Amino acid sequence: MPGIASIENDRMLGGMSANPFDTEVRLYTKEQEPDDISVTVVVPDFYHVALPNIGHQMVEHQINQIPGFFADRAYLSHDYGLLKEHPDRKPEVIVISMSYEGSYIRALRALDLL
Repeated sequence: MPGIASIENDRMLGGMSANPFDTEVRLYTKEQEPDDISVTVVVPDFYHVALPNIGHQMVEHQINQIPGFFADRAYLSHDYGLLKEHPDRKPEVIVISMSYEGSYIRALRALDLL
């Protein structure tokens, strides 16, 4: 994957990865306990489009504040596959966060992929 240059001084920014979750800077961490109910907050849009909308991140954070629950996020990848924060975890609960009507069809695709 080609690197991205800083708009400030054209310096190459490091840490590029095919999976953007690998380079995220997390504001908090939570470990999943064996008995936790697994929740995935799905945004049926591409990561770089969906991430600036912090509503779904707030929902994930609020769910993670509830004892007995563990939430992660999922987005559509550029090949219309599923880009999941924790690909090995199967959700017991799915929450869909949509910003506009055009997301409805993509939400059905994301549900199908889950």
